Amino acid sequence: MAYSFAAASSQYLSATASPLGTGQLADHTIALWVRAANAATTTLLAMSRSTETTSTNNPAILVQINGDYLRYFLRANSSSTGVGWANLLGTSGAVVFTNTWRHCVCRLSDSTTVSTATTFVDGAQNQSVAYGSATPATTGLDRLGVCALVRGNVSSYSSATIADVGIWSAALTASEIASLARGVTCDQIRPQSLVFYAPLIRNIGDMARNITLSNVNTATVADHPRVYA
Repeated sequence: MAYSFAAASSQYLSATASPLGTGQLADHTIALWVRAANAATTTLLAMSRSTETTSTNNPAILVQINGDYLRYFLRANSSSTGVGWANLLGTSGAVVFTNTWRHCVCRLSDSTTVSTATTFVDGAQNQSVAYGSATPATTGLDRLGVCALVRGNVSSYSSATIADVGIWSAALTASEIASLARGVTCDQIRPQSLVFYAPLIRNIGDMARNITLSNVNTATVADHPRVYA
């Protein structure tokens, strides 16, 4: 079973923790299966600071579907404008997300001279965007949201079905990401770097670090994509 979220009912999962910590961003990977009810601006996963109530100066990491592309969005601590990472289309036309299971990955490879954000859909790289050393840091993150951006005012509720959510404190390789897209579960891929893993099969527990998740407004179980433990 996966979990289904209805925007009209403001359903989402929330944790009072950030799996990537509260310091400056380093290498990480976020992966999940998604079937969007409506692919127009669908929030999949977000990490943010709970004390912020407006978009201005709100540090956040946000994974979204926006129409026919996967979006990785970073807002730094002191910036009133966001840095959009890898707004993209598939290599042979638009990616269909609505009512179709897709495996989505956002990866950051960080260094002192250049940081590279890369997105993957169904195991295939879509776009890679490099930034210089001036890439803004995001610190102070203390909330996690699935299908919502959780901060002082919760927003960006979405209608989607989500499954097998994994976050790693490492930049996974293309071959590791391809394995996830074939249905290998997150706990089988570089488990020493896995900092959050919610299979969302019958329950909403985190199996990596035991981060407590709350089911707000009772998201419901749904059919799960085929995965292999």
